[in-house]
Amino acid sequence: MKDYVNLYYDCGEVGCDIMRISYDVKEKDFLYISLFGHNLHHSFCCWSNRLRHIWKIIVTGVPYEDEFLLTQDQAKKLMLDLQEFTK
Repeated sequence: MKDYVNLYYDCGEVGCDIMRISYDVKEKDFLYISLFGHNLHHSFCCWSNRLRHIWKIIVTGVPYEDEFLLTQDQAKKLMLDLQEFTK
């Protein structure tokens, strides 16, 4: 079983509700970034939305369109860009 670090950031009122960053503690081969938007808990209210979500997983293999996958090099570049932004 893999051990993942999950970091959550509250984006408040300026975009997404929550941003999650996670990675495998031992391998650190990829960095996963997920954005959870407004009204997430209402998105599966009816069976048609649930079936559409299941079909998307079967066809594309990815459950959400708002999940980013970065290699270590891409994550390093993102870190440098964010550091530059915060100066």
